[in-house]
Amino acid sequence: LALAGAIALCATIFGRKVQDDFGTRSNIYIVGISPSGSGKDHARRINKLLLADCGADAMFIDDLASDAGLHVGLGLSPALLLQLDEFGRFIAATGNPGKHPWMYKIITVLMKLYSSSGDVYKGPMYADASKNLTVYSPNCVLYGTTVPHSFFANLTTESLSDGFLNRLLVIESSNTDPDSQTPQPLEPPEMLMAVVRWWIQYSPGNLVNVVPVARRLVSTDGAVSVFV
Repeated sequence: LALAGAIALCATIFGRKVQDDFGTRSNIYIVGISPSGSGKDHARRINKLLLADCGADAMFIDDLASDAGLHVGLGLSPALLLQLDEFGRFIAATGNPGKHPWMYKIITVLMKLYSSSGDVYKGPMYADASKNLTVYSPNCVLYGTTVPHSFFANLTTESLSDGFLNRLLVIESSNTDPDSQTPQPLEPPEMLMAVVRWWIQYSPGNLVNVVPVARRLVSTDGAVSVFV
């Protein structure tokens, strides 16, 4: 779970700034699965503390009620970390348009954002032009956590066939009974904060917040071979 949270944070601060030889960006959707009481919230708290302490609190959302809310978040920060607890319940709610119509479109938006990381994303067009959203190279990163039963019990035929779950990196903890630990105040190391702050401020091209220019990271022949 610590690794899952760290990958999500890195994917967020690298967003819109780097790409590989294939044009792949760092947007990624991750789900951390472990039993109740195993510390699923710790990595999410660390991520929020690091971003907030670096003056980037607009870069994360820890609750989401509708697709319109997601669009508002992207308008504030095109590189956005969406951290959702009880992700199994989220899947259930977004899959029930009759009961939760305002959440049903969230999955559709997430799928479009996932495929738009290297081009342009346009939100729904409204009569009020001030509500219309255009984002160049959106970098939406999802990190959800849930207990096993809640996640697997809410998988439906539609969720397995519409392509959303195919985009998830599912990390399931093998330690179902972690050792008890004494809680301590969370104080991220200054060295770690300095690295996060550097990436947040790093701009490989002009106007990074409008039309970003991603730095190309060249892969070695060995890396390409492993990837293939």
